[in-house]
Amino acid sequence: MFKNSKLVRKITLYLLCTVLICFWITKMILNSSGFEPNTLFNGFDSNFNIGDHWNGFNYKYNYDVNEEKSIEPSNINSIKIDMVSADIKVLISEDDNIKATLKGYVKSSEEASNPKLDMTSKEGTLYITSQNNAFKGFSSYSMDLELEIFIPKSYVNDLYIKSTSSDISINPLNLNNLNIITTSGFIEAEEITVKSFNFSSTSGDLNINKLNSTQNEIQTSSGNIEVQSMEGNSSISSTSGDLNIDRLSSNQNQIRTTSGNIEIQSIEGNLSLNSTSGDSYLKYNKMPNGNIDISSISGNLEVLTPSNAEFFINASSTSGNITLNKPILAEVKKEHQVKGVVGSDNCKINIKTTSGDVTIK
Repeated sequence: MFKNSKLVRKITLYLLCTVLICFWITKMILNSSGFEPNTLFNGFDSNFNIGDHWNGFNYKYNYDVNEEKSIEPSNINSIKIDMVSADIKVLISEDDNIKATLKGYVKSSEEASNPKLDMTSKEGTLYITSQNNAFKGFSSYSMDLELEIFIPKSYVNDLYIKSTSSDISINPLNLNNLNIITTSGFIEAEEITVKSFNFSSTSGDLNINKLNSTQNEIQTSSGNIEVQSMEGNSSISSTSGDLNIDRLSSNQNQIRTTSGNIEIQSIEGNLSLNSTSGDSYLKYNKMPNGNIDISSISGNLEVLTPSNAEFFINASSTSGNITLNKPILAEVKKEHQVKGVVGSDNCKINIKTTSGDVTIK
């Protein structure tokens, strides 16, 4: 036993000496190279942008970016924007041309070519992107770029935006189709009027004041959705984010959420809702002549209806209470199930929940 104890102490002492020797050698090497440890994280910011220093290295190369290009839209049927690490603003043009400007700066620890704005027209499609070679090997860099797209009011065709690490701002637009795919960036829009709106986002919020469309398809992951007014048949899918809509009006509404709350202050039309791990609040000002189908796992549900609302209801919960504040001709009325008719059955409400209370007012 004592022999083992002595052996452990010897091994510990040996390891400690080894660590101290390695530390001393490392310090000598760094001192001889002029490295100063206190500059290790000076000016650190996200996006691998390191302000003016990274690990003690100064930026040797600075590039000012100021590019502008324009084209007549007469033969353009679609505009496709593809950007990385540059914010995007979509604005109304003061003339009849489609114009793009790329402004900002890039700083790099290694030599690189200045970012260039590329605008190319091919077979009726206008491609707008930036050629950026500021990343050679293992280099530190900092960049701040903004792309502004000016679109004339006369252009009413398609717009496609694909972006990574870019915030997007959209002024009032009237288009045929608007398609946005973004990773790591938020979207803000004042008013969008289109036939079809398609939006897909990973790690970014969507904020729209007014959306008028025939068909809306919205998919988000790790981001909130906030819309003041939305019109048109809508399919909304959200993972790890809240959904807040002041007014939702269409014939058909499909909503699917995972790990996020739902709040709709005014809703019109048929509804199919599937929610996992989140509370839901829905307010109907007018009952649809169709179905309201709701399925919820692990979350409370509250549905508000007009004072004169008439509907058939079949609501059940595995481990939650059901409260109905309406006069009902009940077929079944229990703690975990309510089934019957309130007035007439023109509208059918079907609710099934697991581990959540249900309230219908």
